[in-house]
Order: sequence, then C-alpha cells, then structure tokens
Amino acid sequence: MTYDRGGEFGFAGQDDIAAMLKDDSLPASGTLLCLRRHVPAWWDRVAQARSGLALELVPIPPSLDPECSDRLRVLWTSALPYMARPVLVFCKEGRHRTGMVAALSALAGGASLRSAIATYVQRTAGEPREREISIIRALAPLAHLHGGSDVP
Repeated sequence: MTYDRGGEFGFAGQDDIAAMLKDDSLPASGTLLCLRRHVPAWWDRVAQARSGLALELVPIPPSLDPECSDRLRVLWTSALPYMARPVLVFCKEGRHRTGMVAALSALAGGASLRSAIATYVQRTAGEPREREISIIRALAPLAHLHGGSDVP
C-alpha cells in the first residue's frame, strides 16, 4: 500500500512506515495515530529522531463488531482531537481500519456519507469489508455532529 497524504492527513500501513523510516521521510512533527493495541517496536527510534512527533494509541480491534455502538462512540471520540492537526494514521496494512478512520475524518471535514464510503473503498485497494462500511454508517451521525454533512 502506498503512503498517501491527503491534505493534512497521511494514511499508511506497517510497510509504508518501515519505508519512511528507511528513507527518512517520516514527518518531523504532528501525531502518529496508531490503530493497533501496542506501541510499535520502532517508536523509540522515531521518538529520538523526531521530537516534534507524538504517538497516540487508539486501538481498533480488527474484529470490531458494528453492533457495539458504545465502543464505536468511544473510539471515534478518542480519535477526534487529533483530526485538527497533521496526523499520520496507520495500522498493520493501512487498509481497513486505516481506511475507516480516513472515511470518518472525511465525514468530520464535511464530506457526504457516500463520498466517505468511497474514501474507505479506495484505501482498501478494492477489497472493502461490509463490517467496516457498517461501522462508518453507524458513526456517521457522530461525525455529522462534528462538521460532517449529508448524513441520512
């Protein structure tokens, strides 16, 4: 998956982060929003080289059930403060969980639900999962409260 920086956001997978570490192209400041449960092994090395970079863990389990609306609300609320500043969002592959956060950040920025789902599908390299689409739909009203539009 290619690292892609849309506006003030970047969305990446584990391999993309490794490539950025290798060619020294990781941003110098901002927030890395890690969607995994643990601090990545490479973080100590990055923290020493990039003092303006912060790491925030907002773990989204790969098997998150769209019916867990309370858990979804907590996850979205946890991620929301980071959406106002430059962020690099990543998980293992940079596709499904990362694509879901890309879609939700698009909603919070005013995109329509249809456009946000298209953002997710694009991140998945054409392999979307209905579970993540259901989660995006479930969180769309919350994103609407924070600036999104066209939410049914």
